Amino acid sequence: MVERYKHYNMDWDITGLKLTSLNPTAKNYPWFVIINGGAANVYEFYVDLKNRPGWAPFLAQKINVMIVSIPGNFKYGGWPMPIQDETRQPQYLLDEDLPVAETNLRNALVNNQVVMQGLKQLILENTTGDILISGHSTSGELAMLSYQDPELSARLKGRYFGWGSGGPARLALLQPLLQPEPATESNAAPEAPRPLEQLSRRDVRAYSRGYSWFLNPLYEPGMSLEDIAATWLQAEARRRPQFKQQIQDIEHGSGYAEKGYVELEIKRLLAASGNPWGVDFEEVQSELMSTYFTRITGFDKMVWTTAHMDRNHWVPEDPLTSEEVYVAEQYRAANPTATIRVINWDPMMTHYGHLELPRQKAAADYSVIRWLVNKE
Repeated sequence: MVERYKHYNMDWDITGLKLTSLNPTAKNYPWFVIINGGAANVYEFYVDLKNRPGWAPFLAQKINVMIVSIPGNFKYGGWPMPIQDETRQPQYLLDEDLPVAETNLRNALVNNQVVMQGLKQLILENTTGDILISGHSTSGELAMLSYQDPELSARLKGRYFGWGSGGPARLALLQPLLQPEPATESNAAPEAPRPLEQLSRRDVRAYSRGYSWFLNPLYEPGMSLEDIAATWLQAEARRRPQFKQQIQDIEHGSGYAEKGYVELEIKRLLAASGNPWGVDFEEVQSELMSTYFTRITGFDKMVWTTAHMDRNHWVPEDPLTSEEVYVAEQYRAANPTATIRVINWDPMMTHYGHLELPRQKAAADYSVIRWLVNKE
């Protein structure tokens, strides 16, 4: 499904793949809406790395599923150019390759409110009844923003399902309450700001830092983590975008202090493009960093699911210091009558457990969804 919508006087395309279950009991459960995280798209959940059935088709044996690719992250025929090639850019309109100046501007404008409007239209136009939204990784912010929309909130029914999602950005600012970690390559001081239109591109070094380990379907005996990462990147080089807009990272975490820089960069890119669309900068400015203002009240049942080896979300040596545990505690305090759980899956899965053990994870998640829906 392709939904075209307008935001900031510009057209955007958002895509979804709808898997309607043949199981007659599927009508008893919400539509399960999966949204990709950074540098990914629909394929991440539809097939594994050897093109066998993925997490979503296994879930669709029991429930109705819709997989969403955020604007720019899906392209007919994929991306044939190398991952680090600057011509490898998001496809914001599926039927049109945009001029460089326009793509650069969109790379800075595709904040969570832009994506949220498309997500809402995709859900309202293509599903009926209750919904359950699972935003993986960066897109966990979209799940939280959905509860602030009256039409979507009415269908969410106060239920939340997280998978490697963490908490909303506003809670990330309070993370010093957790035990501080020593500086490493992954959490050292941020680099100097780059031009906002530049994309963060996946590489072997980044992907060998725990993104997927020895349960990766492409693993062969004797492979190192670097070998796994290199093989994975090569196998997915065409259909997976392998890039991420900086604005998505800034709005997911503790990047609020960069708001002024983001505004200056957007002004620069508007000027460079000539702004023929009449983009209203003040409208853009008002929507930036919306992830830092999501409400954390109004929930009835919540579950965060995590993987044993996903160290950004789980600390197996000291579980109570894990991010999801901390986030759940904040929601318990704000929703004293809610039932809130954190589940850690024991197999040695990573952040990409849905690629590593899709069938087993789907079976486990089906049990979680049944619990969420059960009102007794």
